[in-house]
Amino acid sequence: MNSEFDFGLITAIIKRRLGLVLSFAIATFLIFAAVAYLLPPRYKASATILVESQQIPTSLVQSTVASNAAERIRVIEQRLLTRATLLDIAAKHRVFADRPDMSPSQIFEAMRDATAFELMQFGDPRSRRSSNAIAFTVTFEADKPQIAAAVANELVTLILEQNVKLRTGRAAQTYEFFEQEVARLSDELQKIENEIVAFKKANRDSLPESLDYRRDRLALTQQRISLLERERANLLDEKRILAAGLEDPELLAQQLDRPLTDNEKELRALERERARQRAILAESHPRIRALDARIAALRKIVAEELGAADGAAEDAGASGRNAIIRKVEQDIAVIDKRIANIEEEIAQLDREQHELERTISQTPSVEMALAGLNRRYAGLQAQYRDVQAKLASAATGEQLELKQQAERFEVIEQPSVPERPASPNRPLILLAGLGAGLGGGVALAFLIEFLNRRVRRPSEIVAALNIEPLAVIPLVRTAAEIRAQRRRRALVALGVIAATAVGLAALHFLYLPLDLLAERAIEKARLDSLVGLVRARLQL
Repeated sequence: MNSEFDFGLITAIIKRRLGLVLSFAIATFLIFAAVAYLLPPRYKASATILVESQQIPTSLVQSTVASNAAERIRVIEQRLLTRATLLDIAAKHRVFADRPDMSPSQIFEAMRDATAFELMQFGDPRSRRSSNAIAFTVTFEADKPQIAAAVANELVTLILEQNVKLRTGRAAQTYEFFEQEVARLSDELQKIENEIVAFKKANRDSLPESLDYRRDRLALTQQRISLLERERANLLDEKRILAAGLEDPELLAQQLDRPLTDNEKELRALERERARQRAILAESHPRIRALDARIAALRKIVAEELGAADGAAEDAGASGRNAIIRKVEQDIAVIDKRIANIEEEIAQLDREQHELERTISQTPSVEMALAGLNRRYAGLQAQYRDVQAKLASAATGEQLELKQQAERFEVIEQPSVPERPASPNRPLILLAGLGAGLGGGVALAFLIEFLNRRVRRPSEIVAALNIEPLAVIPLVRTAAEIRAQRRRRALVALGVIAATAVGLAALHFLYLPLDLLAERAIEKARLDSLVGLVRARLQL
């Protein structure tokens, strides 16, 4: 058979096999109608939940729950769709009470398939601005409308509870974390404070804050040692003078018993002046040398005056001279004691000087170690203040969550008992059955025609016999064949009418009354105003 067909041949095939096409279409439609009728109705109950933003301005109070609403919704969804939760809901509401043979795994799978979450985000989803509103719907599908509504309400309740629990739990965990951090940093601060105190006690003589004092003390100590050494030198000179006087008791007695001459007074004044100047000037200083020269000259003059003096002093008694000698010896003893005290004080000042020099040399290393401790202490103090501020924010955020004044879920559409089943879509099944029947019937007709090897066109004769026909005699039907053809057409018409009637009856009784269906179709097509106008004209 040649595979080239023209439109006339296709039309002829359809006409010739019209009965077969209609029969197959009717049978297929009836099967689909039976399936649509036998499928159990499924009811859906859904709720819409809106994610409300924080009521108090975020510039005043900041929530400590940083996760966005979409992420939190997915977390809640995964928690609700766990095996234990779904089995509890199914048992509580007796979702599968009419199917006692179902195993827990089957119940879990059925509940999971019947539950659906759908997230709706308004605005640009890529933007992180708070103006992007978020809502989501939760839907449950069941065989009975009451069960669908009850389970949907149960899911809404669990969602609200999970959201509050999730947010308050995270806020409490945040507060607990910062509370632990504050306690830890407080312990570390106390520890390093004890270290600083112990270090300062161990190095109290080398601390940098007393460096200036120790340097001043060292200078004063050195100056004091210098003064004491000069005083000791003066005392030694005075002792030497007194000791020289003891070697000539007569001269000493004359000097002490008689009145002093002007030269003797001047000599004593110069000796006192030399002692004062020697306390602050060196032995080789020009002024000291000048004083020594004047003192030597006056001593020579005084010695000459004493040689020419009256011999009345010779009559002085030995008892007077002895008293004078004892007094000089007492003065020498006092000078010796003072010299010993001075030497002891110089030794003590030497020890203090060495200790000051040692502590001053140790101060740089002590300062570096103390600076390290202070840096650690300052760093911990900064962390402690920062964590304390965050702890206060966490406490405020926790109160915000406990009072439900932060971001929250609000049910804007409560689940209600559905009035009509959501599935199966019987009109769509019937329409699919009609299309499948007609398409399958046409395909079956063409398949039969293609398998039929009879000659139908002159071109097929030429192709088969390789000859050119002179004429083509069409098929001449007898009267009986014509009557049989009319009967077949009548039967086909009746079948079509019956199938149409069955389909309309199925729509009317199984899905929706035909008058309501027509009204909905008119509303969908927006022809209600036109129909109203036609009815008004007809009434006129």
